Amino acid sequence: MEDKNSQKAINLTKYLISLPSTKATVFSIICLSLLFGALFELLSGKFDKNALSAIGNGLFLLAIPTLISTLIIYAIKRKLMFKRILFLCLFSMVIYALSYAVSLLFSEPINLILILIGFGIVFACWYLISNTVFGLNKLAIVFALIQLSLNSLFLLVGGYIYVGNNPMEVLIKIYFASAIFFCGIYIFLLLINAPMKRVFGIKSTEAFNLFLSQWMHKSKELEETFENVGQTVETQVGILRFKGIQQDVLFIVPYIHFGPFGNLGGSEFSFLIANEFKDKTCFVFHGTATHDFNPVSSDELSKVVNAINTGIKQLKLEPIKAKLKQATYKTCTAHCIEFEDNSFIGLTRSPHTTEDIEYSIGTSLINKAEQFTKKSIIFDEHNSETGKVEYVISGSPYYTEFIKSIESCLSKKEKSDILKLGVSQKETDIPNIGKAGIKVAMLKTKKTMIWILIDSNGIKPDTKTNIIKEVKSMLKDKNSIIEIMTTDTHEINNIKGVLNPITNNEIKDILPIIKQMVLEAEKNLEEVKGDMIKVPFKINIFGTMHTSELISTINAIVAIAKIALPFILIMTILIILWGLTLI
Repeated sequence: MEDKNSQKAINLTKYLISLPSTKATVFSIICLSLLFGALFELLSGKFDKNALSAIGNGLFLLAIPTLISTLIIYAIKRKLMFKRILFLCLFSMVIYALSYAVSLLFSEPINLILILIGFGIVFACWYLISNTVFGLNKLAIVFALIQLSLNSLFLLVGGYIYVGNNPMEVLIKIYFASAIFFCGIYIFLLLINAPMKRVFGIKSTEAFNLFLSQWMHKSKELEETFENVGQTVETQVGILRFKGIQQDVLFIVPYIHFGPFGNLGGSEFSFLIANEFKDKTCFVFHGTATHDFNPVSSDELSKVVNAINTGIKQLKLEPIKAKLKQATYKTCTAHCIEFEDNSFIGLTRSPHTTEDIEYSIGTSLINKAEQFTKKSIIFDEHNSETGKVEYVISGSPYYTEFIKSIESCLSKKEKSDILKLGVSQKETDIPNIGKAGIKVAMLKTKKTMIWILIDSNGIKPDTKTNIIKEVKSMLKDKNSIIEIMTTDTHEINNIKGVLNPITNNEIKDILPIIKQMVLEAEKNLEEVKGDMIKVPFKINIFGTMHTSELISTINAIVAIAKIALPFILIMTILIILWGLTLI
């Protein structure tokens, strides 16, 4: 049930879109004005008489008030992006144009009613978007009135569309219809603001505006809300250090989640943690934690870094003889580096969905592993994005499979051998890869195991298979165990959804880089010393209760909106029709 609710909330992001450029929007305004101008004349039967005049009428009635509205509003509030104001004016112009066109198909008084409804809808949209997206309060109604007044003026002065003989009466009716729509949208906002206000103390519209501010401007104001509802927990960070003559390598597993998105909370931690240890090659893996363990702000980074520094100081590096193991039970596979009564294990269900593993489940898996080795660090490879949001939580059928794969892996009787390690790292500008880039570790005993860690939100299973196949084809040891993993960074989560895996579209760019890095890692192979430790620390996270509350609240708001919006729209139109009989 929780996964389904999460999926519903996540799906809302697909309605966010990237806006076209200013030039493209201006071009669209002019072209659509010309097109609708011709359509108006065609519907009124005058097009054959004066085609040029018809086209010019479209510019006067639609394009000119649209562009003037944009300039006036931008002059009043320069902090707003011109492109966004212009696009909203284009959207409004299309609604005006459609209401004009449809009105020409009817005679009085239906034609005027259709125009009034069009004006009312645009007025309500302007108020709603100015309030929620632009984050304006009193100015929202001012901006809505500016565009309403300009379009009313050009409609009445132009006289291209007949609306009656008394301009003042028509103007009163336009403002009356818009006022009724304003009341309707105000009631709608009260309804959708109530659930969020009651649970988190912030209006839904304010939260949405803060969300968009981060999405569009990288604002961190939303973190203040997270901090107000966060909770302090004790978690841990796993540290495995390898040191040779030429290389100093850290494998780090913080048991937190790298979310929620953009630059908020822990979204950039896979990069920021590694960036704190520039003198080393730092692999930051995805710990067994879900969105419940999102840090409330990026300031929590210092707590993770302090814990890592504490752990590094306690490590005692000694020569390593290791076992490189892999075992599969049903759909679950474990990849393991085992040495000196320590085990460092990655888990995957690839090619099946490999999503987040709940913290308590991860702790249980560690306890199982520590029945075989004294210390164990377990991480989520997060390397199979199939489009489903399917967490491993309490009661999950995959829990037993993970347990069995760990048992099978650690119970294997193999001889230890001297461990050699070679690493390579590279930053890229490839879409869907974060600032931590790509890192490759080649581990070699009698076996060869290659771990390719990509700072991404996931990877498609067929993409992973294709890359592994290509890498294996260039190696001498065809029995090499190769695995691609991702950090599950939410830094790259962007418009049109929050699932942003690496796909076959990126293969042509990413494959040559990975091949080169594997060769570099092989060239850098050397014997290493090592040690492993886990360090507990306290951190402020969003919390289990608040995560589920947020998802439930968002879904409740959507459910309310689906019922309330059409009902309010119908009632608004009926009140307008009733009111017009009194004017």
